[in-house]
Amino acid sequence: MSDLDANQILSYRDMCNLESQEQIQRGMNFGMGGTYSVILMSIKNNAPYADRISNDGLTIYYEGHDMPGDKLKKSDQPDAIDSAKKSDIYPLVKVYEKIQPGIWNYRGLFELRDYDYIPRGGRKVYEFVLTVTDQELNSPHKHLSPRPIDIEQTRQIPG
Repeated sequence: MSDLDANQILSYRDMCNLESQEQIQRGMNFGMGGTYSVILMSIKNNAPYADRISNDGLTIYYEGHDMPGDKLKKSDQPDAIDSAKKSDIYPLVKVYEKIQPGIWNYRGLFELRDYDYIPRGGRKVYEFVLTVTDQELNSPHKHLSPRPIDIEQTRQIPG
């Protein structure tokens, strides 16, 4: 299993192997793939963060995770997107959605485009906005010409 198609279902072990990791446990894994990052998300009711997917499946809203060691949830997350917004070169992110324990859905490749600063539980958290991209992992960051969005990428798979 070398290339992934959007909405491909895979096991946790397959996901780790694809990302050349023994384990992937944190939600946000910046720079894990060298030229891209990896986000693990869940939209289940019992998920610890308020992640969500737009109705058309083209946009993911991902709540930034806590800073390492912040078990009491007292710290705000650091800003990770302003420089990309200024340069118009957006970081690429592979998104995996947890379907059930040990089973994941590869959502596809997204650009980390924006964020919002949202009050939640007495503190502020970042909600990152990721949009489906027409880029490929080995392509330049600038879009040369638009291509149609792959309908498979937008298909919602129920948990």
